[in-house]
Amino acid sequence: MEKAKINQMLRRSVPKDFIKQKKGRGGKHLDYVEWTVPAQILIDATENTFDFQITGYEIVRPDPRPLMNYNKKTKEKEPVFDEEGNQVYEDQAPVVVVYGKMHIPGLGVREQFGAHVLDGPSDQWGDAFKAAASDCFKKCASLFGVCLDLYGDELPVYEEENEAVEEESGDVNKEELADDDWDPEDVELLKSLMAALGIEDNEELDPYVQEFSEGQLESHWDITPENIKAFNAYLESLIQE
Repeated sequence: MEKAKINQMLRRSVPKDFIKQKKGRGGKHLDYVEWTVPAQILIDATENTFDFQITGYEIVRPDPRPLMNYNKKTKEKEPVFDEEGNQVYEDQAPVVVVYGKMHIPGLGVREQFGAHVLDGPSDQWGDAFKAAASDCFKKCASLFGVCLDLYGDELPVYEEENEAVEEESGDVNKEELADDDWDPEDVELLKSLMAALGIEDNEELDPYVQEFSEGQLESHWDITPENIKAFNAYLESLIQE
């Protein structure tokens, strides 16, 4: 099958009957599909010649984060202290991160990762690993354009010109590639919101990114010039709660 035809089939819109919705924070509803939908699209478009492999996994144990309360007078989140004046911290559940890669003959290889919170007793963690693997599969497929109409700006888009730069010069600083696209006001607002929520570094944003996207995004690296406004609005809604 010709490359153009494969690309056309991969990027077709998802039939409405296959689209499901789940409730996010602030009453927001997000569209999603089960992993079987992109799998069927890949099978049809590539005549079942695509390949997907799990290349590794790790369990990330986040550091405890400060417990914060919203002060209605100052309209800011403030740290909580115990009776002895010690700052109170709360544990965060570990997260399983699954790494994988997908190969389509004639189109190359795309690599991504999926994640899921390891919540509950350890005998239930198998479901979390499966969910992370499914997330990784969908993320890899999305970089070929599969089901991309569902995610819009919420998933990283694979750019062929960036691949060319990587092949010629090795590692690429993705932030530098997109520097000109960032709106300074959006960036400054994000910094202000982080301060109001008691977030001291970018890595502490990761749980907020995951909740904002209902697991479709994994870390602060997934915040882009296209979705930063929506992410800022989400953080503002948390502050107002």
